[in-house]
Amino acid sequence: MSMQRHSLKFFGTSAAVPSKERGFSCIGVISDETNQSGAPIEFGSNGSTSCILLDCGDGSVRRIIQSGESVLSIRGILITHLHSDHVSGLAQIIETMAIEKREQDLMIYGPKGLEDYFVAVERSTRVAFNRNFEIQIKELSGREHFSISSTWNVKTLAMNHTIPCLGYRLETAKEGGEILTLAYTGDTVPCGEVEELARAARVLIHEATFLRKDLPRALETKHSVPSQAAEIARKAMASRLILTHVNDKYESPGEMIEEAKPLFENVQVAFDGLRIDLG
Repeated sequence: MSMQRHSLKFFGTSAAVPSKERGFSCIGVISDETNQSGAPIEFGSNGSTSCILLDCGDGSVRRIIQSGESVLSIRGILITHLHSDHVSGLAQIIETMAIEKREQDLMIYGPKGLEDYFVAVERSTRVAFNRNFEIQIKELSGREHFSISSTWNVKTLAMNHTIPCLGYRLETAKEGGEILTLAYTGDTVPCGEVEELARAARVLIHEATFLRKDLPRALETKHSVPSQAAEIARKAMASRLILTHVNDKYESPGEMIEEAKPLFENVQVAFDGLRIDLG
């Protein structure tokens, strides 16, 4: 008898300008099948470990490999929007998959314009031109429902950013009938759709690019501050809040926690390499 254990791995947690410690946005939703003793079943190209990527900014493939994951375990990629810090690593990941002899088709989801973006990159660079797998791109606008790798059900909601941006809500059933729910905002200012996305989520991953003192700048660029993310988590009755898209140039994790914690107690700031066991 086997069971699945789920975890989050934060491969990249930076805002639009990376730092020595933070790379561009990329998060893995990892599902590992284990046997009765809790030991992982041996991984193979069609094996028991699967990963869903949430965004993939430049350099993501290196950090994925550094973490011990294989690009062959990626079952799908969910792109929130087409700003380069969220999508520029896509071609590198696909190239590495081809070199590693991937055979399983790859599904990529994202906002309108994603297919044109990839076609332009493919035409210019001939990325993975000799690959042995098909790439299927599905453009979305919000309020779609679909499944990935027979494990996760996904719902999309339109966020409020400077260009079309999607938030993703992922749900899977655990033993005993419990539903594990994860929510990821991408880049956005607070809006009703964010609260809907986060409702009763086990984990809400919310951007927090600026501090409250820089609220005019956040509003201008359609980003959020930690106190706004905390207020969303509180209203939505989420269990846990993780702040990401960190702007090291203007803020520190301590300042972010200080701003958010009075409104929502169970909060932390993500960092590259953070792993969260979801059971």
